[in-house]
Amino acid sequence: MIASNEKLLDILYEELLTEDRWIAFLKELAGAFDANLSVLILRHPTDENIGTIVQYGNTRLPSLLGKNEYSSGMFKDNPFRGFTQNKAMLLNEIVDRKMLHSTRFYKDLMDARNIYDVIGVELHHANEVDATLYLTRKKSAARFSPQYVSKLDNLIPHLVRSLRISHKLEVAQSEIDFYSSLTVQFNAAVIFLNKDMEIVHVNMSGKSLDYSVDAFEIITNKIEFNDRESRKTFNEICKKAILEYERGNSAYLDVLRIDRRSGQPLVLVVKSLPDRPHEVAESDPVISVIVRDPAHEIAAPQELLQKLFGFTAAEGNLAMRIVNGDSVEKAACHFGISVNTARAHLRAIFNKAGVINQQQLIRLIIKCVPHIS
Repeated sequence: MIASNEKLLDILYEELLTEDRWIAFLKELAGAFDANLSVLILRHPTDENIGTIVQYGNTRLPSLLGKNEYSSGMFKDNPFRGFTQNKAMLLNEIVDRKMLHSTRFYKDLMDARNIYDVIGVELHHANEVDATLYLTRKKSAARFSPQYVSKLDNLIPHLVRSLRISHKLEVAQSEIDFYSSLTVQFNAAVIFLNKDMEIVHVNMSGKSLDYSVDAFEIITNKIEFNDRESRKTFNEICKKAILEYERGNSAYLDVLRIDRRSGQPLVLVVKSLPDRPHEVAESDPVISVIVRDPAHEIAAPQELLQKLFGFTAAEGNLAMRIVNGDSVEKAACHFGISVNTARAHLRAIFNKAGVINQQQLIRLIIKCVPHIS
């Protein structure tokens, strides 16, 4: 008797909330269909791209396939490509067995792995979904019956919907990763706190930077300051930011300066996050703490400075010393050149960048150049 799809659907949608999507679903799917292999091709191979496969089963495909083998091999001859979309089909319904035996799909996948029967479907929706799902059985197993076709047909709308959701989540995540990389490039730590001022997320810079010497440190899920006054002020600012979040004021922002014996003071910017329509859970961030170390120097790749402004290597190096706060005299000393030479470079920099002073130069480079920490 064929089991219901209820458990499959639970896993399918729940897995969208995890990083390892599709694995648990394919495992459950293989069990529900008595299949020895379940394969989801998320991105089909081309001559330029080897594609993306997620799979589960005791007859596994190679984890890594060469570009040419993947492009021209079993998946290029995938018999389910080009047939009715979003409709489950049995292999023997769409291809003659004699013709099948001449394909790489049969030779490299089926015959080499003792597979005889295959059920599959082309999953498609506009520009968001173009995938293939199939399940296989060995030669010793019973053939897939029409009941399994109906069972897979009932899953298809949910599969397409899940793939669309996954696509949108991946697009959103790529944007998040991009903005996160910008904070890393400026070496800005971003710490997200919940209503109890507990840490729920820290960006990459926050995980790598160490302020524990004479500022604060992260202990378990709390920000702990080394002096009582800073702790008191920080807590007051955070409580105010949380209150403003609850009032729907995402524009609230306050700044805390922490003096350090080791150098320039740290700057902490506490900001309330945009309100969300759903009930706030304990794990939801409501405020962000942005930490910037003014002593950290930013740098830009020379090739970008050359493309954007036509700077020579010497001019690019001097420009970045100015951006990082050096005077012309200090920059000249750093590079071992005369002050007059440095000033000549600076005049050339101003002319090429179209600015008239150092302040304009700093603003221009910060706005235009993707910095690298």
